[in-house]
Amino acid sequence: MATLTVLPLQQIGPLYKHEGNRITSFLAGVGGIVAGQPFYVDPTTGTALPTTSATAGKYQFRGIALETVGAGQGFDGIGEGYVGGIDVSGLAYDALVYLGDTAGTLNSAVGTNTVCVGRVCPISDRDPATGLPSKILYVKSNQNSNW
Repeated sequence: MATLTVLPLQQIGPLYKHEGNRITSFLAGVGGIVAGQPFYVDPTTGTALPTTSATAGKYQFRGIALETVGAGQGFDGIGEGYVGGIDVSGLAYDALVYLGDTAGTLNSAVGTNTVCVGRVCPISDRDPATGLPSKILYVKSNQNSNW
């Protein structure tokens, strides 16, 4: 099991600007949100908080935060689309990506509860080290799921 990292010099954001991206605005809950964190919506407050696969009621996936904000501030989250800035280079093409057991993390392996958030996809540019297509994370939240 390997926790995926947010690349420090890259901005988290949608890779392709097309109609398939689903980006929505949310309010951050207590403690705020960091760009690149997966989040859920608290059913009591309606605010977004970092999610985890390890805690009952919190292993919902509603999107990846595209901005870092404090509590009570608005931010955009991508619920469906290609997300740049998350390092998936060490994973196989078509590998599934899951919620991690640590709040606000993604993982290459299933956590306490199985919540798949997306998969690794090839894109048209080439990795200079390997000559193979570069890899990117495609996320898709299922707004109707209740894990």
